[in-house]
Amino acid sequence: MATKVKKQSLGRQKIEIKKIENKSSLEVTFTKRRKGLFNKASELCVLTGAEAAVIAFSPGKKAFAFGFPSVDTVIDRYMSENTEEGRSVNTSASHHRVVQESRKQYAEALAKKEEEKKRVETMKEGGEVGFGRDRFWWDLSIEDMGLEELERYVASMEELKKNVGIRVDELEKASNSPSRFLDLDSGLNAKGIEY
Repeated sequence: MATKVKKQSLGRQKIEIKKIENKSSLEVTFTKRRKGLFNKASELCVLTGAEAAVIAFSPGKKAFAFGFPSVDTVIDRYMSENTEEGRSVNTSASHHRVVQESRKQYAEALAKKEEEKKRVETMKEGGEVGFGRDRFWWDLSIEDMGLEELERYVASMEELKKNVGIRVDELEKASNSPSRFLDLDSGLNAKGIEY
């Protein structure tokens, strides 16, 4: 009776930490370890909110980098914050810039809001759409319009014409009967009279 001998696997072994001599194995190990290093750095940044940069040069002298938020940001911060004084000055200057930018954006938003408010008031006074009078945007006088406004007006009219045509087609398909509406493409109405 032959007994099977269970082959013992080597499993995870502790390797001696020294430079790998085989060039092929060296490159493979570098690639795997680099990915692991970048993954650990990424986890550190996500879990703690830390800013980190890792730069590794391969045996072939290629540079690989990981940085959060970016390598340049972390390096610039490191270079400008070498001293405790530099850190507090730089942090307060950075905070001041952020506050100033936020204030600027807020002021711009307020100005736009006021501009829109004035435009709405003008529309209310002129009795334009949505303000309780029977006038629509296409009823407005084109006499006082500039070239840009006229171009937008023409584009809006063309869009309206296209939408009306689409709606007519939908209604025709739904009713399965010939149209009693205007034929918008030919410039003729249902009776063949040009408009």
